[in-house]
Amino acid sequence: MTIFAQRSVGDLRGNGTISVQGGALDGDLSFDATHGLTQTLAFGSGGTLQFTVDGKSPLGAGYKQSGSLRIAEGAAVTSAGGDLGYRSSSTGTAVVTGIGSTWTSSSSISVGLSGSGMLGIWDGGQVSSSGGTLGYNSGSTGTAVVTGIGSKWANSGDVYIARYGSGTLRVEGGAQVSNTNGYLGYYSASTGTALIAGVGSTWTNLGNLCVGNAGNGTLTVSDGGVVSAKTLYASLDDLHGNGTITARGVVLDADLVFDSTHGTTQALAFGSGGRLQLTVDGTGDLGVGYKRSGSLRISEGCSVASGYGSLAYRFGSTGTAVVTGAGSKWTNSGGLYVGDFGSGTLRVEAGGQVGSNYGHVGFAMGSTGTASITGAGSKWTNSGYLYVGRDGSGTLQVEAGAQVSNTNGYLSYGSGSTGTAVITGAGSKWTNSDLYVGYNGSGTLRVEAGGQVNCNAGSLGPKPA
Repeated sequence: MTIFAQRSVGDLRGNGTISVQGGALDGDLSFDATHGLTQTLAFGSGGTLQFTVDGKSPLGAGYKQSGSLRIAEGAAVTSAGGDLGYRSSSTGTAVVTGIGSTWTSSSSISVGLSGSGMLGIWDGGQVSSSGGTLGYNSGSTGTAVVTGIGSKWANSGDVYIARYGSGTLRVEGGAQVSNTNGYLGYYSASTGTALIAGVGSTWTNLGNLCVGNAGNGTLTVSDGGVVSAKTLYASLDDLHGNGTITARGVVLDADLVFDSTHGTTQALAFGSGGRLQLTVDGTGDLGVGYKRSGSLRISEGCSVASGYGSLAYRFGSTGTAVVTGAGSKWTNSGGLYVGDFGSGTLRVEAGGQVGSNYGHVGFAMGSTGTASITGAGSKWTNSGYLYVGRDGSGTLQVEAGAQVSNTNGYLSYGSGSTGTAVITGAGSKWTNSDLYVGYNGSGTLRVEAGGQVNCNAGSLGPKPA
């Protein structure tokens, strides 16, 4: 049985015995060399609560008021999830301290589920979980402090530092935190803060790290601390300190230049002497205009590969990319979003080439995208579909002998969207399997001055019945 109870105030009464294997209490639990994995707690008028951790039930502290959980002296505790600060009025604290002391959870741990939570991993203590959230619900607050050599919090899944509430992560003194994707400020109105400080202190994101996803995020890396991610989504203004961040892809509010001088490696300054080391190897995403504005330029025969491409990732952002010159290439194994949620511009010129699995020009409602492919040898090649005005407003210009190709092409896909294509000039060509002009919204196609549009079948007007 799992119990969630306010033991200290009287939710449990009488003089009998209750046996449980997990839960969250307003009370203090200690698992150590003295207590082992069994606690005997008093309640009511002589009642006994027998609390034995069996590894199959959730474990936490702080149900309505306050509670604490301490794992020390080499104790090994297992659970199926954990909640610290269960109700909005509660405060829950867990400390895992000392070499050999472990808390292994088969499910996610919420630090500040609806109330206030604190997780301390100190002096070689270790926590393993499928994921973690600091500040889960609106109004909640969660703090995790991982400090000391050998101290670790290892997550097999994602970590949210402020999902709906407020969250803080501190990794200090040579400690380590790892997860798949990391989010600082996931939903709007949330606030997430992370500090990675000291030689040997690391935060490893095997997937993406988003600093201020839809909410507010701040990342400080200092005094030898290191943060790594496959793709970093951030504004340089939200990065602080003098430490090091490494990434294989970025979607940034910054200006990126890939040419014969820079190659596919960039070193960007942030904070008070911090360094973002970017090495593009095709495994991470690449884009500019995360929340504010950014530009991307590929020239002088440089070839750049990425997973997904994004220009203007968030509402209100502006992102511009220019691919120019023979041999200059941007190849995306996933989709390319020109105007993801903001205002995006793609210009391919003078023999530059762009490749993608599929393309969106004006993806989300309210977004705007413009793609200009111009000049002989300039190409945008999609192995899949191309939406010009997916749910937003999109414009495609193919001119002066340039070429665009895809499977199905859509000029205005969603209701309320607008899509416009202008194919102009001798040798200019747009090749489609099927082409729909005005699928659900308003579409316009202009072919002039020797331009050419090829398709197996087409529809001018609303989608077929």
